[in-house]
Amino acid sequence: MKKVRLSYRKSTRMIGSDVAVMAQFKRSMESDNEKRKRLNAPIAKYDVKSKRAYLEYPDGRKIYAHET
Repeated sequence: MKKVRLSYRKSTRMIGSDVAVMAQFKRSMESDNEKRKRLNAPIAKYDVKSKRAYLEYPDGRKIYAHET
């Protein structure tokens, strides 16, 4: 039996519909975050430097995931 090697090339180019979906997603998240601010609810965020998720409360404090 002959082995077949498949290769996949990762595409970084976005097509028009991808751009529209990303724009809608960004608007949706901004709207949700504004609503959470009005309700004094925490906002889930991600710290790229430390690579950890955290909740940011309206008073400015941050509680990182798995931190008690």
